[in-house]
Amino acid sequence: MSSNLLRLTQHGPNVVEIVSGNMSVLFSYRTPVARHIAGLGFAKTAQHHSQTTSTHVNRWLRDHGADPERVPSVPQAELDALCIADPSVVERG
Repeated sequence: MSSNLLRLTQHGPNVVEIVSGNMSVLFSYRTPVARHIAGLGFAKTAQHHSQTTSTHVNRWLRDHGADPERVPSVPQAELDALCIADPSVVERG
């Protein structure tokens, strides 16, 4: 598979993982909430969205062999920046 192709995996209702090259990003609903980058490891959002989203993140991390308690939290803006160049173009809702 070419590294510039995207692979989308549905992990459940409203939970999607997108993999591109050496990076995976987990979306809960339409929001990026966790990521894995080869060489950098896992990170999760520092922003609390909902209990459901927290469950999505923790399950994804565990399924990938990471301990959610040990995964560093990063600002939501850092995860948003992985996905788009200009966050103002994204409609949230």
